Amino acid sequence: MFFLRPLFIWIILFLSGFFAVSLADDSEKSAGQFSIKQLKPAYYLIDDGTPIRMFNQIKPVRFYGFLGAVVVFDLYSLNRLRETWYSQPIGSFHFIEFEPDWRARKQTDKLAHMMDAYFATHLASKAYRWSGFSTKNSIWYGALTGWVWMLQIEIIDAFFQEWGFSVLDLTFNTFGVSYATLQQLYPDRLSGIRLKASYHTSDAYRNNLYSETNKSRIDDYEGMTWWLTLNIHDVMPEGVQKDYPGWLKPWGIAVGQRVENIARNIYGGERHVYIGLDFDITKIPTGDSKTLKFVKNILNFVRLPLPAVRVSDGTVWYGIYF
Repeated sequence: MFFLRPLFIWIILFLSGFFAVSLADDSEKSAGQFSIKQLKPAYYLIDDGTPIRMFNQIKPVRFYGFLGAVVVFDLYSLNRLRETWYSQPIGSFHFIEFEPDWRARKQTDKLAHMMDAYFATHLASKAYRWSGFSTKNSIWYGALTGWVWMLQIEIIDAFFQEWGFSVLDLTFNTFGVSYATLQQLYPDRLSGIRLKASYHTSDAYRNNLYSETNKSRIDDYEGMTWWLTLNIHDVMPEGVQKDYPGWLKPWGIAVGQRVENIARNIYGGERHVYIGLDFDITKIPTGDSKTLKFVKNILNFVRLPLPAVRVSDGTVWYGIYF
């Protein structure tokens, strides 16, 4: 029953959604109230396969189906985590100490929190648009959902003796949600600067070096690389973009971080920094198919296996790095 505690958060979302459906104005008059000036917000440039709307046209079946799927998946995930993270004794609500929390795993866990929140916010916003919310509302409801999704983990952690509520985790969650929100509000300026992830099974995972509470793949931090990518075409001035070669448009650069030798000592290990090529899948021409646009957008959260070079602790070149 412990894992039902975070449900109060989802009840809040459900009620807010209920009022959104109740107050939605689907009349033609709503659309007519938008002036030319109001049509200028950059978020109408979002092109991820989801509908772009000026006003709510909420489809209750889709919306409540989405919320129901979120709650079911959430409870399933938390129940599975009882076998790893949450197999330890439960205590009273407490905070984890700041300094050791910051030092642990060379901050790669914090980057993981930021990436999870970033992805969850984008995905939730897409689901709200699919459910009929206006583009603007979908962005803000997506931000709320992404933040709540991550907050529940912190609340549960706070009751386990081995963990605790992490202010740092909450901070990086907020960073991820905030940037995902800004990207959607200003896609013309920020769509070319993305957070991405890549993963390969680490030697530590293969050799079973992780502790009892960190034996699942989602805790294989040594195999995770977190990337900040830059699409060169998208950050060029508009005049330059017009003459930019089409075959070059998907290509960009990426800077990534990975850690090693932390499985047995989370306060030890080494941090590695990588620079490599990046490829923006969304720039592959596939016509007007909304499904393909959606799939490309989701896949674009992953940095593809491409050449890279490690620039820390000696230079190491990789023909393919993932």
